[in-house]
Amino acid sequence: MNCFQIETETYRNKLSKKDREQYLTRPGMHYVDVGDHSVRVRMEGEGEKAIVFASDSPIVIEHHDRLFELLTPHMTVICLDMPGFGFSMPAKDFSFDVDEFADILDEVLGVLGKKSYMLSFPCFTSYVAMTLAERNPGKIERLILPQAPDWQGELDWFTTTSGLGVLKAKGVGQVFMTGMHLYTPSVWLYPWFQLTVPDKEDRQWIRSTTMLSTKEGMINCWASIYQAWHSCDVPDFSMVKQPTLSLWGPKDHTHYKTDKRSMLKCLPHAEYETFESSGHYSYLQEPERFTVRVLSFMGQK
Repeated sequence: MNCFQIETETYRNKLSKKDREQYLTRPGMHYVDVGDHSVRVRMEGEGEKAIVFASDSPIVIEHHDRLFELLTPHMTVICLDMPGFGFSMPAKDFSFDVDEFADILDEVLGVLGKKSYMLSFPCFTSYVAMTLAERNPGKIERLILPQAPDWQGELDWFTTTSGLGVLKAKGVGQVFMTGMHLYTPSVWLYPWFQLTVPDKEDRQWIRSTTMLSTKEGMINCWASIYQAWHSCDVPDFSMVKQPTLSLWGPKDHTHYKTDKRSMLKCLPHAEYETFESSGHYSYLQEPERFTVRVLSFMGQK
């Protein structure tokens, strides 16, 4: 057993396939199976064009309810839990590599069958979005990348938030993270949301939704992705030419050292914008403003 399997096998034992229907908590939810990977998806609305949200763990699909309400009158709205997070169970031999994430989601988007997609992939999921965009310039039309610096900036942020370096220790990091997440989630979730969500009311509903999901069996393979991304080659995103919006919430204290414009080094054509009163989850904290921005970005009113 490799160190990644400590997390995947622990969660697979907790979240068995036979019980997975209980995690379909919203209209339009279903699973898309890609080999032994099981990706939880919500899809509602009409139209060939679609926006796809990736949940930024410990955020899950259920946090995006308001965005579904606001955007489904205009387009198809899709949200998914990333493999290894939320309620999307990875195969036991999942590498947590950027390319393998993209391989899985490429197949998921093919199954969903829309003509084109705009990807709103925040934080660590942004690099998967850029990989998909590079591979599929005709299918991935636009990118929104909230709270995403360049690759080195993301690795530096991982280190800043890695629990005093525990997560980088192979095996030990997995045992530490799964134990804390499964048995004492409030130990890390309360300070996490204190740092990332400045508004008290937003912090309350976002945290309570995550805590409920944690009690229901939500998975969070954070140690494995930390280790995998620190050991892989630096991705080259120079071929990504799609219109891109780099969106930041400056009141996210986990990114106080981050060069928030650094994404423009690898995507110089990207637009840069801040939602000044928001933290890590600007699209959840200001969904109405985000909706207006999405529609203008797509050329709609």
